[in-house]
Amino acid sequence: MTPSGYDLGLYGQGLFDTDDDARNRRALQDLSGSGFTSLVLFTLHVHPSGDLYLGDNVIARDGVVVYRWKDTQDPSFPALVRGLRAGGFRTVLFSIGFGGPPAPEDWQHIQDLLDHGKAGVLVANFKAVAAWTGVDGFDFDCEEDVRVGTIATMTTELVKVAPGGVVTYCPYNRTQWWVDCLAEVRRARGTQLVRGLNLQVYGGADPVEWISALTAAKDRTGVADPAAFLSAGQSVSPPAELTEEFAEYGRAGLRAGFLWQYGRFELPARDYAKAVLAGLSERSHP
Repeated sequence: MTPSGYDLGLYGQGLFDTDDDARNRRALQDLSGSGFTSLVLFTLHVHPSGDLYLGDNVIARDGVVVYRWKDTQDPSFPALVRGLRAGGFRTVLFSIGFGGPPAPEDWQHIQDLLDHGKAGVLVANFKAVAAWTGVDGFDFDCEEDVRVGTIATMTTELVKVAPGGVVTYCPYNRTQWWVDCLAEVRRARGTQLVRGLNLQVYGGADPVEWISALTAAKDRTGVADPAAFLSAGQSVSPPAELTEEFAEYGRAGLRAGFLWQYGRFELPARDYAKAVLAGLSERSHP
């Protein structure tokens, strides 16, 4: 969180997914000291074998990191993650899945692997990625029709493999289904393991509706403060517009917001972070 207690998040599609040293360093320099405090690296894909891919490149297979740029990238991926932390990021996660196109299959592959007794292979790959990169955990972007138990099982498994033990969910619809996922995690483990929800407001999620749903389900989910559990996400737009949008979420009680996504920035990252913070804290944008 910022010194004032706000969490400013950012999704980075394709961020650092290249051996272009100059490009990586420019991105790291732009993000460092920007004011953003959380980053989600987008995205890990799960193949039917359990192999994990970062974009189009395999990153882990059979519990071993085999990333294409592992030995040639300078600075290395882990060094870039450490650079983010030095630049003010408190939490760095990997996203799992996406909404397409093409039609997503990552979570169906996960469910099939669990159903066929191959959880060990799958979890070993996530563990290898977390250990190598030093990320704090994973963000679940499931936009597929899988069982609640699949999400709950992976939550339980993945909080154990990353150094920070962080799992978040990234919904935009199916409010009751996601609430059921939270409830199943709590039922199975006796406590709520999920750190929070990153709401895709740009995809149709309404923070006020989610606060209401979580409030009604407090006893089932163990989420005592629904507004504090939520982060509202918007697509990149001019800073003045962002401030106005995030002011609405701040008035609803939220203290966290994020942007989708870094590749669309046309100004320095700090300009967007200031806009989000100004909105959440209901200050006028300077």
